[in-house]
Amino acid sequence: MLFYYTIKKFRTLFCLPWCLLFTTNAFSQSSERAKLLKENYLKDSIRIFTPKKIYPQLALDNRKSFIRNSPVDIQGIYTGILYKSRYKFGTGYYQVDAKGHSNTNVRGQETNGIRDLDLYYGTINFEYLIIDRRFIKFGFPINLGFGFSNLNIYDNSKVTLLYHSVGKFVPLSLGSEITLKPLREIGLTTSIGYRKILSRSEPRIDFDGLYYSYGLEVDIKEIIKDIRWLKAKKRYKKALRLK
Repeated sequence: MLFYYTIKKFRTLFCLPWCLLFTTNAFSQSSERAKLLKENYLKDSIRIFTPKKIYPQLALDNRKSFIRNSPVDIQGIYTGILYKSRYKFGTGYYQVDAKGHSNTNVRGQETNGIRDLDLYYGTINFEYLIIDRRFIKFGFPINLGFGFSNLNIYDNSKVTLLYHSVGKFVPLSLGSEITLKPLREIGLTTSIGYRKILSRSEPRIDFDGLYYSYGLEVDIKEIIKDIRWLKAKKRYKKALRLK
């Protein structure tokens, strides 16, 4: 029995250094693996947040303007790309539903009636950004468009249609725009400018004049960065088996 315990004690003493060596080696390998993963995670994060040349853009563009001194609402949407954080190229689509009083000539007589004007037009847009910072953007947009008009003039009771026409028009607008970004992904944008109708087939469309706009801008490039960073973080945690 004494011999058995002696052998068992000797075996324990013999195996202990090897166990310590194995544990130390495993811990060293685990530490090296964690270090390598952290380095890769850091490289991925730097790559994700490094500015790229091209990013997509999306914004709701709600404008206020005037037709024959009557205020109108212009509902629109803008989509495009941001190039080198300085140049914006895009397209927009806008609708106008304007109602008001109008004097029209019917059979040689001036008649007071109700005007119902609908405008639908698309634009190609260019904007140069002077300032593009974390919390603020400032630039000068130029928009050139093409669209259609649908004009109806009724009598005061809006029973009899006095005049109807469908026409085409080409608007050009110049302005300045500022965007405030309390969040990286979402900003509030506003602009003011002047719009000129270069060509129109319906002379009763008086769409020249000042405009101002406001809207919500969604910064897709920041959303893309966040999604890619969260995926990289998830992969990193999974590799380390962290919860």
